[in-house]
Amino acid sequence: MRGVAAVLLGAAALFACSAMSAVRAVSADENGVSFEFPLEEQVEAERQAALYCANLGLSAERETLTPEGDGLAMAMYACR
Repeated sequence: MRGVAAVLLGAAALFACSAMSAVRAVSADENGVSFEFPLEEQVEAERQAALYCANLGLSAERETLTPEGDGLAMAMYACR
């Protein structure tokens, strides 16, 4: 029972952290991932891209960074 509680607590913490992130994945496949995010969250987008590509055994490389309206940006990362 204690193990189940620990797993549930860990899942809740993970959900809370991801729910607080303003970085939103727009598309993802084996070639890369794209995020939309507030400009001040660029470091977090880089981190999430690195984690995504690392799960594929690859490294993330930013291909484009396009400012959008309302202080948002769109970035595309290739997994290589």
